[in-house]
Amino acid sequence: MARFNVHEFGKFVEDAQGGVAALYKEIAEVQEALNDAREAARLQRRDLVDQARLMVRAKRDALDAGFMQTWDAKVEEQHKSLEAEAAALKELIAKGEADSDQLLSKGTKVRERLKALNPELDTQEEALKKEVADLDRKASELDAQIAGLARWFGLVTRRRDIKELAKQLTRTDEKLSAAEKALADVRKRWLDTAEQAKHEEDSFEQDWETLELRVARLRQDLSAIEVDLDGEAERRALFGMVQGDAEPPSAGDSDVDKLLAKIDDVADNVLDEQEKALTAGAEMLGMLSGLGQGLDGFRKSLQSVIDEQDGHSELPKLQIEVPDPVSEFHAGWTELRDYVVNERQMAAYPTQFCQALRPVLDQRMTAQGIERMFTEMGDALSRATERWSA
Repeated sequence: MARFNVHEFGKFVEDAQGGVAALYKEIAEVQEALNDAREAARLQRRDLVDQARLMVRAKRDALDAGFMQTWDAKVEEQHKSLEAEAAALKELIAKGEADSDQLLSKGTKVRERLKALNPELDTQEEALKKEVADLDRKASELDAQIAGLARWFGLVTRRRDIKELAKQLTRTDEKLSAAEKALADVRKRWLDTAEQAKHEEDSFEQDWETLELRVARLRQDLSAIEVDLDGEAERRALFGMVQGDAEPPSAGDSDVDKLLAKIDDVADNVLDEQEKALTAGAEMLGMLSGLGQGLDGFRKSLQSVIDEQDGHSELPKLQIEVPDPVSEFHAGWTELRDYVVNERQMAAYPTQFCQALRPVLDQRMTAQGIERMFTEMGDALSRATERWSA
């Protein structure tokens, strides 16, 4: 069991947090490299499929009859499937375009509403500004008249006149206050309306951009089908024949069979291993993110304890006894970070990356393991601070 003073414990938590953050950064870089490698593998698979289907077309009379019978049936099946897919894409595109136009129309109506309100509120504001100015001038004049009458014993000799002017001044001040409030309300209404309009416009614009991006992708998918319907049907048919089976079917030609074997290897080995590595990496990033946030919260709470001890010399100096499982939990962050630091190597050998992360995820970084670690750290700190109340 490790024994720390409160400052050493703070350094322990800070180092653990730093180790988690550094490992998160390295794994995020590996994920990016893995995504690039996966895309490259997908393009390679597509190129191989295209080479194979062109070779099958060129050699169809010399290939195995059963292979070609299966091929023709699957091409016909994919042809019908693609036609249905194209029809569905057209419907989705039409709906997306209609929704996009509707959003643009809503945005236009918001701007028109604001534009129509502007002159109305502007007219009200100008009228109220004039009223405020007139009332303010009248109040000043009444003040001056009252001051003039009050001179040289005027408060006694001109009492009635002053009293009447005071009533007028009170009414004028009331009208002035009401006019100033109305002016402020008009200005606030404009600001509130403009702010609401901007919020609506921003929302419409964001939704429109998302929708436009989706429609653009749908158009791209539709174009890929329409430009080369027969070729795409053949690609999908050939890939469907290779995918899933333990071994790709024999075409009766060594060159075609070699290409089919390469397609099978890329699909069932390379891409599968990359997907497993990406899944493990994403899981690790999620756990590290939560762990980092938890450590940050614990460090802030611990800092208040450190500040309390440093600010009161009469308090007993804390000694925190940290259980071995806590130390073991945080051991190895640096070692694992150093192992995955070369993102290109990890992307080139995704199996090794997955093998490095999986034991950590399955044994140490479980939800129960993380909760237990925080509980034991908290309990250790609580036991130490009990000395302050003893």
